[in-house]
Amino acid sequence: MLQILVRPHGLDLPPAIQHGPVAVAPVNQWRHLVGPEGGTAPFFVRNSVDFFDIRLEAETKATFPRPEGRHLYFYLFAGSIKVGDIDFGEGDQGIFLSDDALELRATRSSLIVAFLIEPSARTARQGTVGDHPKIPRPYLARPLLRLLHWRNRLVGSV
Repeated sequence: MLQILVRPHGLDLPPAIQHGPVAVAPVNQWRHLVGPEGGTAPFFVRNSVDFFDIRLEAETKATFPRPEGRHLYFYLFAGSIKVGDIDFGEGDQGIFLSDDALELRATRSSLIVAFLIEPSARTARQGTVGDHPKIPRPYLARPLLRLLHWRNRLVGSV
């Protein structure tokens, strides 16, 4: 599972829950699933973020979607790919901050997701995502999660 939180462009927006069928992903072709409100994607977020996925067969090449002015963040759910001279395996991720085309090649059948983010997009910094007093800061949460992990391993071995 990959969880991504997108901050909206403003505060006090009316609620908008989306439900709908997702078409079967075409093989070796990027599928645009989420985009800014009012765009062409079947689902929306309230900011300048687009989400794509692709299932690539082994030894197939593709080019990441690249609208001008957007940063690319990608995550490899399954398989292995090569981007330039860099190998990526299951669970690896990458960031590309250029408008240049970026090609990838699946060295094994792969499932990749890509987020295209406008770096200068306006975002609301208030709300319940990430800055709520009941949510510990990452520097506090990581050691706590490690302790819980070790506690569960010790309890499980008894």
